[in-house]
Amino acid sequence: MATDSKYDDGTIRAFTASGTIAQYHGFKLVAGSAWTAEECDTAGEDCFGICLDYGVTDGDRFDGFIGPGFCKGQAGAQTTVNTNLQVDADGEFIDASTGDVYVAMGMQAATAADDLIEMYFYGPTHLDKQGD
Repeated sequence: MATDSKYDDGTIRAFTASGTIAQYHGFKLVAGSAWTAEECDTAGEDCFGICLDYGVTDGDRFDGFIGPGFCKGQAGAQTTVNTNLQVDADGEFIDASTGDVYVAMGMQAATAADDLIEMYFYGPTHLDKQGD
């Protein structure tokens, strides 16, 4: 069980990767497997946390930011400052669409895909949908 993190403040926890998870991408928990996570792969789905480590592959232990709080995230497209963000099908963050789960607020605008932006991650229990 991977619960030891190099940080111990309650907002960062250790997980085991199922597959590859890119740094600053959103991840979700694997059903039926304690402390195991995989990269978000469906646009607009709930996001449990953000991978903080680089080069995470299947079976690796990694630190994940689960918030709530300020953190960095990788943009999947141009984004708007002070707008709710959702994950896309690559675990990156984009402006939220109506009816999709929003997981963060963009504190910076991304000018293009792959920009690293500051955002406020709401945490794993935030299940509101854009437009609600």
